[in-house]
Amino acid sequence: MKRLALTLILAAVVAGCSSYGWFRDWNRINIAKIEPGMTRAQVTQIMGDGNYSASSGPVSNPERQETIKDAKGVQYEVLYYYTEQIGQKKWEDGMTPVVLSGGKVVGTGWKEIAAIKAVKK
Repeated sequence: MKRLALTLILAAVVAGCSSYGWFRDWNRINIAKIEPGMTRAQVTQIMGDGNYSASSGPVSNPERQETIKDAKGVQYEVLYYYTEQIGQKKWEDGMTPVVLSGGKVVGTGWKEIAAIKAVKK
């Protein structure tokens, strides 16, 4: 595991950090380790929490955070991680959400967000 992390960091340095590619790759590798029931602290330990720099500019992990509620009033915390190149697409196309309720992961991905919004009273 540590070898993989070191390899990714070295690849970023060798490439001159000319883009966010290394960061997206890092997040995709790590987000695959997130499982339902994990705590926010475990997610932070896996994904990292803070600001990182590339020659293209600073990037934070998670990129965005928000709180949403379903129709029954259940509150969810959503952490958005940068995993895909955005280019001309909307910002959501480049993010993978990690959804937590009660401080624990309930799921990852946009299907999880859609399921929350589909809850009826």
